[in-house]
This record gives sequence, C-alpha cells and structure tokens, in this order.
Amino acid sequence: MATTVLRRSNLDEAGCGLKLGVEGKSSASVEPDVNDPWSQGSAMVTPNVRARLRAICERGGR
Repeated sequence: MATTVLRRSNLDEAGCGLKLGVEGKSSASVEPDVNDPWSQGSAMVTPNVRARLRAICERGGR
C-alpha cells in the first residue's frame, strides 16, 4: 500500500506542491497537490523531474 507524502519541488524554479505515492523506497505516483496554497494544483512534472523524484525516493528521500 502506497503512503502519500506531500512535498514542495525544488527540482525546478517553480516550487510546485507535489503529492508523492511512496511504496518502500520506490515512488508509485507523482501528481500535483491541489491543496498546495502556492501552486494550487499546477505542477511541471516533466519526464526529467519525474526521473529525479524517483531517484530521490530510491535513495530513501535524500
């Protein structure tokens, strides 16, 4: 079962709010956080950002 983790992206200049679904050390999903007051559900989740998020999850969040 995936755990939901809310984070602000520091992978680009926009700083979008993201909702990450994490299973163990792997990301199961990445989607915009519609409740984030800054980005309000907008996110620039490009393939590059998605790959970097997966790498972060696989390193245990570091």
